Amino acid sequence: MLKNLLIFSALITTVVSNAQVQTNKTKNLQNQARSVSENISNTGMIQAGFQDTDDDGLPDFWEIQHNLDINDPSDAYIDLDNDAVYNLFEFQLSSDPYDSLSPHIIQIDSTMSLQDTIESLSQPTVIRLQYGEYSYVQENLFNIDSLQFLIQGGWNEKFSKWHHDSLTKINHLDTTKEGFYFNPSSGKGVWTFQNLILDESKNFGGSMFLISDNNMDTCFITLFNCRITNSEGSFSGLLVDNWMKLPNSYSENRFINTLFARSFDDGIHIQNTHENETKLRFINCTSTQNGVNQSADGIRYFTLDNATVDAKFYNTIAWGNYGDDINEGGTVTRQFIHSDIDAVSGFGTNVLPDVNTVNIYPEFIDSTNANFHLDSALSTLVDAGLDVGLPFNDLAIDIGCFESGTPSAPPTTILESRSYSSLKIFPNPTTEKLHIPIDEKEHLFEIYSVTGERLSTKTSQVDDLFIIDVGALPNGIYVIQDLVFGKSESFVKID
Repeated sequence: MLKNLLIFSALITTVVSNAQVQTNKTKNLQNQARSVSENISNTGMIQAGFQDTDDDGLPDFWEIQHNLDINDPSDAYIDLDNDAVYNLFEFQLSSDPYDSLSPHIIQIDSTMSLQDTIESLSQPTVIRLQYGEYSYVQENLFNIDSLQFLIQGGWNEKFSKWHHDSLTKINHLDTTKEGFYFNPSSGKGVWTFQNLILDESKNFGGSMFLISDNNMDTCFITLFNCRITNSEGSFSGLLVDNWMKLPNSYSENRFINTLFARSFDDGIHIQNTHENETKLRFINCTSTQNGVNQSADGIRYFTLDNATVDAKFYNTIAWGNYGDDINEGGTVTRQFIHSDIDAVSGFGTNVLPDVNTVNIYPEFIDSTNANFHLDSALSTLVDAGLDVGLPFNDLAIDIGCFESGTPSAPPTTILESRSYSSLKIFPNPTTEKLHIPIDEKEHLFEIYSVTGERLSTKTSQVDDLFIIDVGALPNGIYVIQDLVFGKSESFVKID
């Protein structure tokens, strides 16, 4: 008995210390939530709903709801539940970042049909691909409501390990068509591509032709750690048309750690039309040697009708394209931040002041042979970027899509299974209900005060979620234990 009391005392000491940190964070989050609430009342839910203080792609309301920090962009690129789905993608897919069973996940090897998998989707889904090569026969996906997916390359043969620098190449078998062509008819669109190579695609839109059509209300297009190269598309390497007509429709095009190089026409071409409001972000991207045959541009975007674009470039290289490196026009607000930008042309742009932006040759290792890594001995762009939350080596993040130096830790996610592995609780802090994801095994949960007193609470269970009503408890710090598996966690009860 004495031994158990000593063990519990040590446990309480540890969790109280951790909980005190949590309490301090709670106060900050409450202040943030109050600020967001005031903004909602002043500007309306639609605009405030997408307010993003740290510009990491996670709206303030979502970060506060999930106990994240609206001033820390790195929390967009962490994986809270060890399912290899970053918080940024959990938000886009409307899944629970604390539940490894959410979102829905499909694993397909190179013998299975990627196009059939996409066409069969009925819910937001992560499609995992092994590293290596896959074949894809493009089908125009029209009249599909709310097509939402993340195609994620870089998995090993058993789908047990994922490395964030391992890439999967998509070979498009029909050379008369674009690579991916999506044009859903209505609802919400989420088209996210991670760790993919799309090379030598053809036809009009090159590697991808992505259309958010008239009756869609929201669309997220994200390329994360992708390579769009050698496209023979007659219009661009990647073509995006934001055409949404509904009032207050919103699209976000976010390109992160992505290379656009050696396309016949524009490296990327983005048209924004009708009533659409688009947030455009280039984060640690490189656009170079595009417009080979047409003397076209590296990055081109513009608006028509009443559309607007809010564009920001962080740590991005746009240099050495055959036309302009950036061509912009219409109702656009744009800012370059810690970037290396050469030739820019356009009209109608509201240009915000540059922040630590330069115009110098990047010193690629071997651009003649398409090696666009920076020469760390010559390039002043090494360690010259702004901390935007992405992992980096050495002193600071580099400018451009490739990071030089030696990683401080192996960037590998290892998944033994998608089953119960640790005690997860949410929300924390909580005002009334405490939720605990569980599996099919038996569990026994108890609530203790910091003095070790076992407390009586009402419990219930809905499917794979155990719910504890703590609304009657006084405000303070408590400990929840799973007596079967010997796991514990602290939580904070607030009004």
